[in-house]
Parts: sequence; C-alpha cells; structure tokens
Amino acid sequence: MAQLALILRPHLAQGIVVEGLTNIAELFPSPVHVDPRNVATFLDVHDTDDRQVLMRDVYERVAARLEAL
Repeated sequence: MAQLALILRPHLAQGIVVEGLTNIAELFPSPVHVDPRNVATFLDVHDTDDRQVLMRDVYERVAARLEAL
C-alpha cells in the first residue's frame, strides 16, 4: 500500500493523475456500489456471504490506497 503512494505522490501535481484517482474514487464510493459488485462478479463469487465479504474487502483496499495519498 505504501509503495503505491510513494510511486504516485510525486505525480499528484499532474492533472491526469488526479483525474484518474478521482475517477477510481467515484467508482468505489461504498462496498455496495457497482464496481465492488463487478469485482465479485468477475471473480465468479456467488455465495451471498462470500460476495459481501469480498465487496467490503475490495472497497476497503481501494479506499485505503486512495487515503494513503
């Protein structure tokens, strides 16, 4: 997680980097939003409980990486 922040921080002055990070943040605003669901679908997780855990995990990972910036 820290490595990604170290790589991206020097580039945060570039508009395209900020735009990309903003787009990612907009795609993962909550664990039940469409993109965490898309990850669960892509990984072919059908069990309701497993799917909910995966969606929460995906959301939290993305949020933590964005917050580290």
